[in-house]
Amino acid sequence: MASIGGDDQMTYVKDLPNEPFIKNPKLFFGYSDNTHFINHLWLNGIPAFYGASLFTEFGIQGEMDIFTIQFLKYAFFQDGEFELEESSTFNDIALDWNDPSTLTQKRRYQHNEGWYWSGSKNMEGLLWGGCLESIDELLRHNITIPTISDFKNIVLAVETSEEIPSSDYVRRVFRALGEREILKNINGLMVGRPKAWEFTNQKSDEEKSEYKEKQRKTILDIVRYYNVRWAKLAPTSWHTPKE
Repeated sequence: MASIGGDDQMTYVKDLPNEPFIKNPKLFFGYSDNTHFINHLWLNGIPAFYGASLFTEFGIQGEMDIFTIQFLKYAFFQDGEFELEESSTFNDIALDWNDPSTLTQKRRYQHNEGWYWSGSKNMEGLLWGGCLESIDELLRHNITIPTISDFKNIVLAVETSEEIPSSDYVRRVFRALGEREILKNINGLMVGRPKAWEFTNQKSDEEKSEYKEKQRKTILDIVRYYNVRWAKLAPTSWHTPKE
């Protein structure tokens, strides 16, 4: 289980051997920069869970989120299928770890607008992906990733980091995925709610909503462009199934 993310796995994960992981498979939990290690495990046929790092989930100020505990129990102790649920609330405003008085505080939570859907087909596949900035690193440094044939059975999962990248950056990475013919072949796309607040970029609630909507529109525009370009799916409008 990862303690936290980072920004340097690209420099050494590519040099890891395969055999020790294949002969001694373990469940792995982590996200963000751990996308590189998860990709390494994926290539060796070893599943991983994208999420639940020690500092960010287990060590969150106050107490662990009930929603997090519920789904970690599924991952740790249960087999088979279960239905994913949307959380009624979310938080992306951190507390200062350098201030001991925050250890017993609870973060500010906001109403969750729910899931947004686009498209008209029911699809299935293996998840691959992770932090978009890390996927960018995989592409630009020519790190081994699943083959185009593999992507025909993949649902691409992405999320952006606390760096809060601009929609222009997000557009360029998705454009690279399109030009590599990855968007042409995937069975689906799952995008996590982007973090929209950081100590060095403290957006208001209104600014956070605008940031998220702009990112969502950017991703949908690029995906639709390549779907239409490759004549795989017709464009549809995004919507939320509730409210």
